[in-house]
Amino acid sequence: MDFITILLHEVTKCLRKSYYDRVEPVNVEESNLNQVLGGVFRQMKSKATTDNYKMKDGVELKGQADMIESDVIMIFRSIEEFPESPLASDILYLNACMWIFDKIEGIITYITRDGKEDSFVVNRNQKMFEEVVRRAMVLHDLLKRQKSDAKAKPPIIEPSVDCNTCQYYSRCLSLIHISEPTRPRLISYAVFCLK
Repeated sequence: MDFITILLHEVTKCLRKSYYDRVEPVNVEESNLNQVLGGVFRQMKSKATTDNYKMKDGVELKGQADMIESDVIMIFRSIEEFPESPLASDILYLNACMWIFDKIEGIITYITRDGKEDSFVVNRNQKMFEEVVRRAMVLHDLLKRQKSDAKAKPPIIEPSVDCNTCQYYSRCLSLIHISEPTRPRLISYAVFCLK
């Protein structure tokens, strides 16, 4: 297992999910929307660009921009319905791309099933990038530790709305104790405590 190269999308989402994807993956089927848009984005591959950001101890953070025009990074995301504001994981991803590719502005474009688009402009932010680098080093350290100790603990749980559709939901649920009844679809940050 390569734990020297950390992929940007791994550290802008739940670290536990990324950890499990590396050490004990569970395959999931993509939605039709993601399959269709994935094909469109792959056709745009000539415009997609990948680069690395070198961190300490030889660790590299590898990111991919869907398109770069002048000083602007663009990423495209398929989505069921438009968010009021960009998703946090997309802002972190785009911001990190701006640092990796040394660009000053970024655009997140959301595309719905019916082909409608909505875009958000994001400016580069150093503190956000430092957090992504910190998370990359945490994932690197956990993967390195797991290589030498198969019983090493996974990252902490980062509850979010994505938990509801995560292929590792039951695995995470078995590691936590829910201190009060919760609705089946939403789990509050406040109700989690480690066993």
